[in-house]
This record gives sequence, C-alpha cells and structure tokens, in this order.
Amino acid sequence: MQDDTVLTAEADELAERCFAPLIAAYKKDRSAGGDFAESFRELSPGQQALFTFRVFYAHAVHSREDLYWWSAYFLAKGREWNGIKDGLRFFGDLPMLQLLERLEGVLAETGHALDYAQFDLSFGSLALRPELLAAVEPIDAEFRRLLPSTLQRIGRYIREHPQEFERLPRQTDG
Repeated sequence: MQDDTVLTAEADELAERCFAPLIAAYKKDRSAGGDFAESFRELSPGQQALFTFRVFYAHAVHSREDLYWWSAYFLAKGREWNGIKDGLRFFGDLPMLQLLERLEGVLAETGHALDYAQFDLSFGSLALRPELLAAVEPIDAEFRRLLPSTLQRIGRYIREHPQEFERLPRQTDG
C-alpha cells in the first residue's frame, strides 16, 4: 500500500482499500472451486481480522433485518462467527465484541440454529416475531452507535501496521 494512502485516507476508505484485494482473492478462489481456507491462513493476523469483520460489516450494515439475519447466519456457520469475534478481539474492540456476544445470547435464547445444518431462517422473519424484534432493536441501535468507533479503530491499526496489509494471498488458479 502506498504511504500517502495510509496517511491521507479516511479510516473506512483505508480499510476498504485493504479489504478489496482480499475479497477479490476470496471470490477468485470460490469461482475456481476452492474454499479460500488455505489463502486465509496465508494472510497476516491483521488481514485475517480485517477480512472477517469487513465480510460481516458488508452484509450487516444495511438494516436491522440485515444485522439480525446475517448474525444468525454467521452464528450457525460457527467458524465464521468465531472469526468475526476474534477479529474484534484482535483490534481491541471490546464494546463491539460484547455487543455481538449479547446478540449471540439473544439468538441462542430464542431458539436460533447454532448449527448450519439446521439453519432455515428466512429473510424478513424478524418482523414476524415482536418479542425478538424488541430485543434486537436496541442491539441494532448500539451497533450503529459503535460502528464509527470500530471503523476508526481498524483504520488506526492499519495506519500503525501498514506492512501487515501489503502481502496478498496466493490465489487458486482459475
């Protein structure tokens, strides 16, 4: 990454610039029939944390329903949910981590699948469960309140450790 980008880009733009080649490698691996696991292991710890958070962020940020549905989905996937939480731990973002753990508790208490084989949640179902909606609404509001701080924290990490974001994963031939 160019030094001037590290110094001048806004935190979210900086994170997106570091994420773009990672998601491109992921998509290339997937389109070639790979699963990205080997490429993911080749990423630096900072890249791994950025990748897991940005994938979640890209899906969950759009609406309360998106936050709910994608959190339930990643929770059912197991490894992916743990990766998101590990990424937040890596960046030292305990408030966002605690919020996602609170959401995880709500999902577990309300009978959401904790295994992908049982995941059958349809998008739009949050509105059909008023008690669940009432539990998710304050979590969504807190998510949106915390998000700018999370993005700033990630941007600050990238600025302080730009060398971690220079190497790209090897990609599956496709």
